[in-house]
Amino acid sequence: MPSDDRRADGGRAEATPAAGHRLAATLARRDVQAVTALIVAQAILVAGYFAATSARPTSLRYVWYPVVWITVGVWAAASRSTPSADRRRRVLAAAVAAGYLLVLARLGNVVAPASHGAGGVRVIAASPGWGPTLQYSGAALTVTAIPFVVIGYAALSYLVYAAVLDASGAALSGLVGLAACASCSLPLVAALIAGIAGTGAANAAYALSLDVATLAYLLSAAGLYWGPAIGGAIGGRPS
Repeated sequence: MPSDDRRADGGRAEATPAAGHRLAATLARRDVQAVTALIVAQAILVAGYFAATSARPTSLRYVWYPVVWITVGVWAAASRSTPSADRRRRVLAAAVAAGYLLVLARLGNVVAPASHGAGGVRVIAASPGWGPTLQYSGAALTVTAIPFVVIGYAALSYLVYAAVLDASGAALSGLVGLAACASCSLPLVAALIAGIAGTGAANAAYALSLDVATLAYLLSAAGLYWGPAIGGAIGGRPS
């Protein structure tokens, strides 16, 4: 019996250093360090903004959602490698990604038809990530560039570009990502909900729109980042 206890203790003693080595190896990775530094920098900016101004957050989750969008987008775009391809295929992938970006920009109200208000350019101060927001109103269209939305959409578009270059299931991955991130346009659908189910349902849709959009964004990023690899593993590739 004592020998069994010693063996059990020895197993635990060996497992603990192994877990410690894995943790140390993970923390030593450059991408993990870069993501950590990015999150800390954003947290400092957000805290500094509210400390230096009279603004107060209405909800903490709305303050931190931009951090999620920016961190995931920057990490995914920076760590997603692209396979080698000829010029024709790269031009095709770029065209698909550009079209994807335009669709997202329209659905997310980054680009909208011209309003009847005063034209010109203005900068709107807000919590880091939400601001500074650049708004342009012209004769033909209005552009509202919220930093975390622009970064998120640009990251998704790059992931589409990389997915189209990938040999396995690229087009399907792009369509799945586009369908998922169409949920980012939930505020646009709220008017239809109001007409069918009444104002209360529309208000609920508006209240949860950013939550749904963030979930859709994360699902889209994950699908576009890992989708081609998963498709290749399932379908198999010729050697």
